[in-house]
Amino acid sequence: MKTLYFDLIGGISGDMTVASLLDLGVSFDLLKRELKKISVRGYTLKNSRAQRGHVSAAMFGVVIDHPKNYSYLSIVKMIRASRLSGAVKANILKVYEALATAERKVHGHTHGDLDFKQLGDIDSIIDIAATCIALEKIGVNNIFYSVMPVNKAIAPATLELIKEKKVYFTTLLYENITPTGAAILSALGKQMDTSFKNIFLMQRCGYGAGCADPVEVSNVLRAVILKPAACAMETDEAVVIETNIDDMNPQFFEDLFEKLFEAGALDVFIENVIMKKTRPGFLLTILSNTENLGKISELVFNQTTSIGLRFHTALRLKLERRIEYIVHRGSRVRVKLAKLPSGGLKVAPEYEDCKLLAKKADVAISKIYNELKQKAELKWRSQV
Repeated sequence: MKTLYFDLIGGISGDMTVASLLDLGVSFDLLKRELKKISVRGYTLKNSRAQRGHVSAAMFGVVIDHPKNYSYLSIVKMIRASRLSGAVKANILKVYEALATAERKVHGHTHGDLDFKQLGDIDSIIDIAATCIALEKIGVNNIFYSVMPVNKAIAPATLELIKEKKVYFTTLLYENITPTGAAILSALGKQMDTSFKNIFLMQRCGYGAGCADPVEVSNVLRAVILKPAACAMETDEAVVIETNIDDMNPQFFEDLFEKLFEAGALDVFIENVIMKKTRPGFLLTILSNTENLGKISELVFNQTTSIGLRFHTALRLKLERRIEYIVHRGSRVRVKLAKLPSGGLKVAPEYEDCKLLAKKADVAISKIYNELKQKAELKWRSQV
């Protein structure tokens, strides 16, 4: 399975999305055969190329021979009755559910069915279905997309679909993000942000052209296939929160640690420091996700004598890890396995589980730990 990244250079629409996937190598003939599994007739598909700025891009079009409009519920019924795969059906319905939710919100509909206007036309149905078919043929299981450029002629449903998304505004007047394009991203993808630090290898890319051809921007959607780099490491971003404390009973830190971890802290530790006027004190350091910064800061102010905090973000490089279970001396114990860049594994039995088992067996915790480590290494020897 693959990761796909949509770079919204000129925006996104249904036909641009299909075109970009065709440019990645999806067979046009295969797409036509798969679309015949839906009981929609009266259209012809077009596959061509266009120059947008300095970029040669694929173009996809649906020529309507006999216009027809479908309501939301009739589209749902038609997709469910089609001979498409279960995964493709599910993705098409996710996109239409996103569209229906946005349409109900902006137009004030309260009933179950919707007159979709242009979104219920044959070309919109084909664009959405063709996108989901192409994604399955490529083998995509993760979709990410860039910050969105927003022009001035945006439909109300589009604005509803891109709420809470990162955007920047342009001065162009044509519609560069359509409800169909926004619904595809909203239903099937996730926007990239600064917390996303995974390392990928870029494999190949395709370009889908929009109908407009402005001089200010190459009106294309770029689709890129990404492959995780085989480095057995992950990167992310954490907030480092610090405060110096010299007027608090050290016994109270135990309770503070428990509360901080309950609040979502990634790690908590204390160092001895010499403060001004050579007073001995403590440096309290907490690692946190960005979203927990406010909650953890409030907890520190309420539970300690601190009246000020410092914080900054830091990149972290982490080994891939997972938790496995192993039965030892009649108990089920957790073991952490971390994959090394060389291909081996680091094995670490869970301390709390070792402590409980040592108490139960009335033996030294070091004995239990070593027994578990040896047993785990033998069990997963092929990965060590």
